[in-house]
Amino acid sequence: QLCGWISQADLSIVNYEGVIPGEASTRPKVGASVRMDPVGPALLAKMGFDSASLANNHTMDFGPDALQKNRDLLQQVGLTVFGAASNEQHAMSPVFHQVHGQRIAVLGFGEFEFGVAGPDQPGTSWISHPHAIRQVEQAAAEADVVIVVAHGGVEFVPVPPCQRRQQLHAFIDAGASLVIGHHPHVPQGWEQ
Repeated sequence: QLCGWISQADLSIVNYEGVIPGEASTRPKVGASVRMDPVGPALLAKMGFDSASLANNHTMDFGPDALQKNRDLLQQVGLTVFGAASNEQHAMSPVFHQVHGQRIAVLGFGEFEFGVAGPDQPGTSWISHPHAIRQVEQAAAEADVVIVVAHGGVEFVPVPPCQRRQQLHAFIDAGASLVIGHHPHVPQGWEQ
């Protein structure tokens, strides 16, 4: 049934939280390094996903070469990829989809953890970057609908802390139509 919902949706987005490392070894960090099965990208495409966010705390577990390899693998099976790239400007850039005659912009942001992109450094986009809100405002000027996928927050807490809610509300104020938060490992609140 889940595969049916994914494949029948007008736009399906997945958080791709791990890496197919190839020959790369893990980078020193606190916490686990997450390896993905090499069939993962093809399986996601077969399930009907359209787009994959890499803005999370495991994208850089195996370094910049593995990041590029995973971007390439996801794109080869037809998924658009956002939230991590060769530099911060590219990592914070939206991807666009056409859905029922409307232009949809999708952006991904994560917390400042291991592997955040810099001006000339590959990595993930940072949710508190001074230009993050401006990126959403610009996307809102170029699209009919803006979706922000935000990775972060306090793990195992059933209610998002006030600071996190304010942070995500800022994206709505900047023009986002929908903000999807994930990472806490438990269901949290939602609001409309």
